[in-house]
Amino acid sequence: MFLRILCLVLGSFLTAPYLHAQLIISDKVEFGQANQLHMLWTKRGDQLLGHLLSIQQDTLTFRLSGLDNVLRYHRREVTFVGLANEAFPVFNKVTTRYRNRQGKKLEFPRHSLLYSATALAPQNRASYRNNILLVNELQYNINPYLSVGVGAFVPPVIILRATARVSINELLHIGVNVNQYFDTYWPDRYTHPYLMLTLGKQEKYINFTYGRWFQIYAWDDSSESFPMISIGGSYMVSSHWRVFFEGLVYDDGYANDILPTGYFNYLRRRSVYGFGLWGLPQDAGIPLLPWFSYSYIF
Repeated sequence: MFLRILCLVLGSFLTAPYLHAQLIISDKVEFGQANQLHMLWTKRGDQLLGHLLSIQQDTLTFRLSGLDNVLRYHRREVTFVGLANEAFPVFNKVTTRYRNRQGKKLEFPRHSLLYSATALAPQNRASYRNNILLVNELQYNINPYLSVGVGAFVPPVIILRATARVSINELLHIGVNVNQYFDTYWPDRYTHPYLMLTLGKQEKYINFTYGRWFQIYAWDDSSESFPMISIGGSYMVSSHWRVFFEGLVYDDGYANDILPTGYFNYLRRRSVYGFGLWGLPQDAGIPLLPWFSYSYIF
């Protein structure tokens, strides 16, 4: 039974890969500024010097330096636009900043625990994540305080999630999360609400959660619940690499167990690749399994 519940818990933070090529624009670029000199890289290897005038729908308008010629490119033809003296791509210490095709800045999240959400304010508008090929989820951040998510686990389990958070100061963050699961094979209903306390910043933090797992049996509307606690954290090793650890503690009335995880995330442009080890319940017979994930950030 617990393996089924564990799979449902995993489903609340997982996503599917999004593989389309994306235009990347440095956050240093100012549209239509004559005093800025821009460099445009195309997929076929061209490097053009001039000024990025605008981005409308899927079309970039670019004027060559010293000429009146105005060129138009479909966004899929262009890989990167930056300042003339800027390397490709551009990273900073905490986040990798690009712009979407409308020119709006994007900030890539650098934290993602396996079992639990954190109370840190999200840095992106939306994201997908896939874990071990089985669980997928889309998360949409309405604002720095509210997020919603929807996902699915194979075999079909529909997942809905809502998260609220607030930062007391730059080191103290609190929040609440509710996960709701709808099993298409069994009519039972599952709910996992929990409180979050996060200490630290994006670069390094420790996260604590406390909540309960509720299961409502469809055949007689009876229910049972038991506590779930998680302790985790993360440390940014470099602009590309981050290390995570987390342990989920539960007591379902039959056994107490601690499920440890440890893994690395590697960031490349909009993609995040994760790999590490995933601890199973003691009665599973296998203490650790390889774990991997793929995330895409919008």
